[in-house]
Amino acid sequence: MLVEELLPGEEYTSAIVGSPFVSLPVARIEVDDGVYGLANKSKERMGERVTFPALADAEREAIESWSRSLAHMLGLRDFVRFDWKRDAHGRVTFLEANPLAGLSYYYSVLPVMAREGGLPYEKLLARIAASALARANERPLWYGRARVRAD
Repeated sequence: MLVEELLPGEEYTSAIVGSPFVSLPVARIEVDDGVYGLANKSKERMGERVTFPALADAEREAIESWSRSLAHMLGLRDFVRFDWKRDAHGRVTFLEANPLAGLSYYYSVLPVMAREGGLPYEKLLARIAASALARANERPLWYGRARVRAD
């Protein structure tokens, strides 16, 4: 059994892209049923509302700093989206990391965040690709027992 604290407040998402990491604007996610879960994320259209609230500078900077720290600690690269939610006391609490966040132009949150931050879709994809390609020859990759070279 897994028991977790109920987080009844607003839900936010933050994202970082590229290498070095660049923070995208923190967004608020609103869904009709109040839970931004798989049912809302698996879709043919964007049903959630994405807004960009005026958070206090200290709170926004904390979310961005925690996002960068988590990405470094977890060894995440290129792009990642983090979900946050307010607890009953109004404190922002980390929910999860999305290391393979959706990139659909039509119904994914990360491209909306990038656009809000002045990074058009094509430049977002170019930044992610450049970040990945920059380390293409860093070291051999190991899959099972076979050694695969990136070159």
